[in-house]
Formats: sequence, structure tokens, C-alpha cells
Amino acid sequence: MMLKRLPVIAVLVVTCLLGAPLQASAMAIANSTLDFKNLSVTPASGEILLDGSWFLETFAHADNSLGQIDEHFTPGSSPDTVSASAAVTWASATGTASAPNDPPDLVVTGLAESDVNLPGSGAAAAFGKSRSTLFNTFTLSGGGSSVDVQFAIDISGLLNVMTDAFGLFAQTETVFTLEVDGTPILFHNDLLSIGPSDSDTRSFSTHLSNTVTLAAFDLDGLPLSHSLLLEAETDPRGMVVPEPPVGLLLITGLAALAAARRRPVLVRLEA
Repeated sequence: MMLKRLPVIAVLVVTCLLGAPLQASAMAIANSTLDFKNLSVTPASGEILLDGSWFLETFAHADNSLGQIDEHFTPGSSPDTVSASAAVTWASATGTASAPNDPPDLVVTGLAESDVNLPGSGAAAAFGKSRSTLFNTFTLSGGGSSVDVQFAIDISGLLNVMTDAFGLFAQTETVFTLEVDGTPILFHNDLLSIGPSDSDTRSFSTHLSNTVTLAAFDLDGLPLSHSLLLEAETDPRGMVVPEPPVGLLLITGLAALAAARRRPVLVRLEA
């Protein structure tokens, strides 16, 4: 008869490592869309005259923690519809702007949408941004030296964020702005931001309206041009930090057990 020491702790470690997954998954999702349409510009008296064609501009950007970057910018002028798209692993974005008529009028639309989706395992981050912009100038005619002008538009959008226990954060934002002479006249902003193990969704459809007083003539008595800008933007982002590898946890726990049990395990074997 003889005694042999079997490395029980080592056997357990190897068995657990072979049978256990190396890492659990983590998730962070953030996406948003925003569009505008049905623009109206209504003076209390007289009329508005567009000075020329609409200038269109779209922008899309996507990047991630892998070092991937995709970015596109597309300009244009009416009558036209322009679009820009960008995509990398875990993120994508698209912006579209349209002013289809000639001669130019107030029939314009814009759309911005972007998405971040971080599934799987491993620490990771991703970011997206999309923008739709239209610009023109106009004058007021037949209404006197100063005129009250009502600006109105319909906007709609959707925001969605979701994380699991190892999604560090997910955030998305939509911003609509209508500016006259560089001053915001209509504005709408929505933001969703969450931490781990959470979710949130928001949708909206609303009519924005505001009235401002504008001068019709400059100091020399000539028709005064006013700038008009419409812009929609979305901006999602997310980050995941997965849980420690299961194998590492097993090694740590078993090593602690081995340290606590100083006596070796003896198994009697037949000679």
C-alpha cells in the first residue's frame, strides 16, 4: 500500500476553467430619430419673399473604441434632396434634408437618425451623431416698416435607451432649432440618460409656434434680408464594462480556499 497526494485544488481549477465561459455579455443600446415638416412663415400683413434657393447640408458621424471613425458631409441646394450616412461597428447615423421645389418655397423637410448598439463581451464604447440643416434668407414686402411674423413647424421623434447590469451608461439626445438672424425662435430638446440595468423610451409629436417682430427695411430704406435656419440633430452614445471573467473568479476563490486549508488532501491508492 502507498499514499499519493492528488492536487485536488488544481484539478478543480482546470475543470472549472474548461467548463465555464470566459466572460459574460454586456449591453448598451441608444438610438434616436427626429424629423421636421410643414414649415409656415406668416406675416401679420404683407408677404414674405425668399431671396433664392435653399442651402442644404447633412452630416453623419460614427466612431467607437476600436478606433474606427466614419464621417460624411453632403451639401446641396434646392431643388434637391441630400443625404449623408456613416457606419462603424456598433454605431450608425444618417441625415437627410429636402427642398424639392423650383422656384423655392416653404415645402422643406429634414430627418436625423442615429443608433448605438453595444452587444457581446469586452469593454467597449460607441458614439453617433447626425444632423440635417436647411438655410435661406427672406424679405418682408407690403406690410409696413416692421411686421409681426409667426413661425411654425411640426416635429416628431423617438428616443430609446437600454442597458443590462454591465452597460455602464446609454444616452441619446434630440435637438431641433429654428433660428432667425441667428436667434433661436423655435427650440425643442429631449434627452434620455441611464446607468446600468435600466431602460427608457420617449416619443413625441408636436407643433411649435412663435411670433416675433421683424424690420422690413434697413437704415437706408432698402428691403432688409433676414436669415432663416432649420436644424435637427441626434446624438446617441453608450459604454459597456463587462463583469470579471468567470474563470478568474473561480481561480481567486479556489486559491483562497487552498490558502485556508493548509493540510493536503490524501487519497489512499492500492499499490
